Amino acid sequence: MAKLVLDYYKGKDLYSDGDIEKHILEAVQNRWDLLDLTEYVKPKEYYVFLYHLSLIRENILNWYPFKKGCRILEVGSGCGAITGMLCRKAAAVTSVELSRQRGEINYLRNKDLENLEIIVGNLNDLKPAADYDYIILNGVLEYACSFTEGDTPFQSFLEHIRKYLKPKGKLLLAIENRLGIKYFAGAPEDHTDRCFLGIRQYPEENSVRTFSKNELTELLRKSGFRYQRFYYPYPDYKFPSEIYTDDNINNGNYGRTGVYFEKMNRRLFHEKAMTDSLAKEKVLDKFANSFLVEAGAASPEKEHVLYAKLNTSRRREFAVGTVIRTDARGRRTVGKYALTSEAAQHIAAIDRNGNEGKYNLKGKLTEQFIEYPYLKGKNLNETAGEYIRKNEREKVADLIRNIGNTILGEGFVKKDIYSEQFVKMFGDYKIDKEFVCVSNANIDLILDNIFVGGKGYQVIDCEWFIETAVPKKFILWRMMNEVFQQNPEAEARVGRNWLMSRFQIDSVEEEGFRKWANHFAENYVSDQRLQKYLKINGIVDITDYLCENYRTSTDLYIDTGNGFSEQEKMCKDIYIDKKGEFEVFFDLSDRENIIALRWDPVDGEVVKCEDIEITIDGEPVKFKSCNGEDGLKDLFMTLDPQYLCRNVKKGSKELRIHGRMLRLSEPKNLVDVYTRDIRRKMEITVS
Repeated sequence: MAKLVLDYYKGKDLYSDGDIEKHILEAVQNRWDLLDLTEYVKPKEYYVFLYHLSLIRENILNWYPFKKGCRILEVGSGCGAITGMLCRKAAAVTSVELSRQRGEINYLRNKDLENLEIIVGNLNDLKPAADYDYIILNGVLEYACSFTEGDTPFQSFLEHIRKYLKPKGKLLLAIENRLGIKYFAGAPEDHTDRCFLGIRQYPEENSVRTFSKNELTELLRKSGFRYQRFYYPYPDYKFPSEIYTDDNINNGNYGRTGVYFEKMNRRLFHEKAMTDSLAKEKVLDKFANSFLVEAGAASPEKEHVLYAKLNTSRRREFAVGTVIRTDARGRRTVGKYALTSEAAQHIAAIDRNGNEGKYNLKGKLTEQFIEYPYLKGKNLNETAGEYIRKNEREKVADLIRNIGNTILGEGFVKKDIYSEQFVKMFGDYKIDKEFVCVSNANIDLILDNIFVGGKGYQVIDCEWFIETAVPKKFILWRMMNEVFQQNPEAEARVGRNWLMSRFQIDSVEEEGFRKWANHFAENYVSDQRLQKYLKINGIVDITDYLCENYRTSTDLYIDTGNGFSEQEKMCKDIYIDKKGEFEVFFDLSDRENIIALRWDPVDGEVVKCEDIEITIDGEPVKFKSCNGEDGLKDLFMTLDPQYLCRNVKKGSKELRIHGRMLRLSEPKNLVDVYTRDIRRKMEITVS
């Protein structure tokens, strides 16, 4: 059993997220399914629960090569976001936490672990022995000024914890970069929820602060940590999906993917475009969103990890990690390993897949870790990118055709491809055609995973093989689709329709292939319970503010016989000027058998609509207010205003809505409504 020590607790929790922590304690006590939060908590609480309890939190260090038999001191362990993972890596873990409630949550989560001691109290009051191989500060240093006295609290705190390290011990420090690119794009400072606070160097803020790379380097040096090795978790250290280093931060991939759960999900610009610019200037390391720093007094070890990718947002049976490592001689290897116990079988399957087939890169499986040789040179996506930039689209087509003919082979003709395995992986959407098929095929044969060397093609990452028949076109379509996603210039220089036509993929097939691919990614591989909490960063057009226009979105729900649903919804941005005027169009040409339409003007705001004109193909149509106020149907004292139309002509092509919309969150508009419209409503009621 784990040990919970309260001898140093002074009777008051010095740090807390408030009453929600009691809810988290209840969740742990009752063993709730923490990935199905909708049953237990309010939407505004999702982020806090995921922050404290999500498996993704472990990604900050579950790839790190801890020494066998090591001893770890975890400072500021919180609710145990990474404590259990550290216990799996170490012989002994001591976790120190200021809050008794958080310490108890951690204990309940990990009480069955024999190698864990949780101490509730201030580290500055403790005198542990100097025998730790690693000290972990995961989101802790930024608060040092709140629990450490003196004129230099951050330096004093680091000097104090250094005393607990063995001579060759290491500090592993995770913290936000105050100059992180996401903060320039408008994300609020993590600890205060105030925009641009870190960038402005925390004016009038004395309780918390983060550091730039140069500031952190100097702080660690002054505190006695002679060397530092920087890692760059993306999108940040809280929910990282990738770990970069100085070896590859500027290779153009940082910012490509990311798992966002943050409370605010608006940005002033697309971060990827900016990261690409900073990478070209070789300065992206200064603007990474977060840092993970390995620091010590002794010289760094030459053997270390260069890159890690962590697929923790997948279903547990598919949750695997990929690492690129270098040994003391500079020899690089690539490894794949299971992030969960359930994924061990998947690792074994990847090993089998790789050892079968002429072109697959062979690996060596040891203790559920597959090690591969590191392939130098360009992958074929890089080659395709060069062709695209030179406007050599025929070479792009030839490249893909050669892969199909060489690796996939000729195949066989089959119509009924919808086996049980196929439907499980790709869904039950059917295309009424015969296909040239291949079986026992690598369905993830994308150009990123193919190299050309002296032995011809070499295919890496043999993760997704399917035994049953799969259309050859579908595999090639996935390859081409990835080309367009990875190369923004491809649409203009190659043309999607042109490339698809070269492989005789028509619009019906492409629509079906897209549905198959989406089902595979979203329903088969990804953990759907987790996916619903992801945030998509919407872009705020700064000209909206400069031009004094307000930008929001409006929704049109379409009933084709199955009622209104999120699946049959069209969403459009609308711009409302200073007078409240707006206009929006919806294309209905691809929708058949429309029974009814429901227009939701805005979401989450109280509004008054005026002079609304709605036409379908130029003809006026009547939309009836569903939930407007009695007597004043266009006044919506609800956060979900709705209009309904049930007279839609067959074959309708375009819906146009024009009028004025007054946002009652604006004080002037609210006064106008109450002095004019509410008085009129009372007159109507009396009469």
